[in-house]
Amino acid sequence: MNFPKSFTYIFTDPDWLSKLILPVLCSIIPIIGPLVIAGYMLHLIRNVANREALPLPQLDFGKDLARGFKWFVVMLIYAIPLFLLIGLVIIPFSISSNNQSTPVLAILWSILCGGTILVYFVFLWLLMPVAQAHFAMEETISSGLAISKITKMFSKNITEWLLVLAGGLLAALIAPMGSILFFIGTLITGTYAGLMVSHLIGQAYSVSTQGGPYRATAVNYAPQPPYSQPYSSLYYQTPAIPDQSNTPVDDHQPYDAVPPAPQETLERPGELPEDQAIPKP
Repeated sequence: MNFPKSFTYIFTDPDWLSKLILPVLCSIIPIIGPLVIAGYMLHLIRNVANREALPLPQLDFGKDLARGFKWFVVMLIYAIPLFLLIGLVIIPFSISSNNQSTPVLAILWSILCGGTILVYFVFLWLLMPVAQAHFAMEETISSGLAISKITKMFSKNITEWLLVLAGGLLAALIAPMGSILFFIGTLITGTYAGLMVSHLIGQAYSVSTQGGPYRATAVNYAPQPPYSQPYSSLYYQTPAIPDQSNTPVDDHQPYDAVPPAPQETLERPGELPEDQAIPKP
């Protein structure tokens, strides 16, 4: 993986400013805004996983909103067991609160459920970036819930996915820095932190599926005409020399219509031709 690339890839795009204005503004919209941003990040992950040279996408409000809503459903399904475990911890204590003393069984049960919650939380923390990348490529709810494929992908390249988690922790430190510039600064740094983590997720998925070190494809620029290129024999052509043997008499006659008049040459300088010479006495 190219960890430093995730910090700088944004600014290598010549249109990075125009591409990021809409995502930053969408983050202000309540409820819908976070869904659009989530879909935009998923689009970025797919571009990075495909090793595109300029992965930063243009925001498409409708498609990004639909993509972000699907991912919200996936996260909600993952969160259901967590909510159930938390409820199993709270219910025994609420029942035993009517008694003067807490039963030992309720304490043991809360410890057991608390340990299960911790294990499940670590499980989600480790595998959620992998699930996010797999969902970004397939864009189906079932792909985000394919636990067997997700765990296999994580175990295949543990180092890369741990670097993604480290980047996530670093992004959590970067995001609040915008509070120095008040509300708008927080939006900018928060969006930047999300883009950084998304790039790392795309890199890890690319390495896990395609293998080898991560290298983006080179930018394909449009070919330039030869006159704007430095001198090279590849573009040099011998200039065509027009045929001077036959020339038109006037603009209305085509070439080769009238044969050229023979040119008279003087035998010696200052002498006339024989037919015009003055006879000697």
